[in-house]
Amino acid sequence: MLIHVDAFDWNGPRRIPHLFSREAGEASIGSLRDWITALDEENAALRAGSSPLAHG
Repeated sequence: MLIHVDAFDWNGPRRIPHLFSREAGEASIGSLRDWITALDEENAALRAGSSPLAHG
């Protein structure tokens, strides 16, 4: 049995448009990382009881 298959690379990376530039993506991710860092620090302070919010 012989099977002949023709294939096309329709979904290859060169055919998928970039909706955001690399710089815009890195800027967004950077601001999210900063926000997560601030939340982690606040969380640690709350757990340590060093924040007025920790006592209600």
